[in-house]
Amino acid sequence: MIKRRSDGAIDFVSPLPCPFNYGSIPGFVAGDGDPLDAVVLGARLPAGAKVRRRVVGVVDFIDDGCEDPKVICAEGPLSPGQRRGVELFFAVYARF
Repeated sequence: MIKRRSDGAIDFVSPLPCPFNYGSIPGFVAGDGDPLDAVVLGARLPAGAKVRRRVVGVVDFIDDGCEDPKVICAEGPLSPGQRRGVELFFAVYARF
């Protein structure tokens, strides 16, 4: 997974593959100054795809001392398995 800043510069290259669609919400900025991150659950989307989904949750995250929430989006409510998968992924992701 490659995370980019609003100017397109590479911000972070994750050593973990992301099991979710990972992108950002246009027009919104997180506390770290980067675009607000979004995880879109469901079928794999092409890179750069623009979709509309419901917000079904938020993972509170701190990146270098700044708030960097991850907005969780899906077509329907989260199942307990999906919730646990997102929590586990970000628990491991936070270690990098």
